[in-house]
Amino acid sequence: MNWFDELRNKLFGSAEVSTGKLHHGPLVRPARWAAEHAAWLADGRTDTLLRGLRMRLLDERLSGTGDLHLMRTPQATGLQLQRSEGTTADDLRHLLDLWRDRVLAEGYRVQNSDLRMGVDGSARERHYLKPQIASSDLSGPLDQRYGNVLLEAFGPADGPLHLRALITVYSDRNYTPALPALPLLDRLLEEPRRAFS
Repeated sequence: MNWFDELRNKLFGSAEVSTGKLHHGPLVRPARWAAEHAAWLADGRTDTLLRGLRMRLLDERLSGTGDLHLMRTPQATGLQLQRSEGTTADDLRHLLDLWRDRVLAEGYRVQNSDLRMGVDGSARERHYLKPQIASSDLSGPLDQRYGNVLLEAFGPADGPLHLRALITVYSDRNYTPALPALPLLDRLLEEPRRAFS
């Protein structure tokens, strides 16, 4: 080891050994996904799952003791839940895509959908959504709606264990004040509208 290597190690520590490669690419669903998603939405189990999540969110709001965690700061509002017994990893993926569709219905666009796999065997499936801004909106403050929305299912690579929705707002004067985020979280947990109702 020469003088330069000793100095580098003293300043920055010794070089880390790579343990593998990370994967970061687009989130691509299999061809069968659309049909499975439609069947999942029509299943009565979906209504039961969403009803249970609404009750867990209510418990968290009232007592702060629920197992669905609610985060509220001036810059961000969100919720995170753990996959409950009786649900599958695909249930969380379907819920992630249902939430994406509900945010799109609120005047948003998908900025990015990606899959990130770590060298530790973890995986994150993410949809990042931003409000749609028309060119006519550029003359004044931009309408940020609720803010930017990150939807994320994460856990081991063989299937997510957690689901998160995080809404972050811009605080500067280039944007209108954000709408209250809690009604959007409530909207994410509504039961699907039945086509045959």
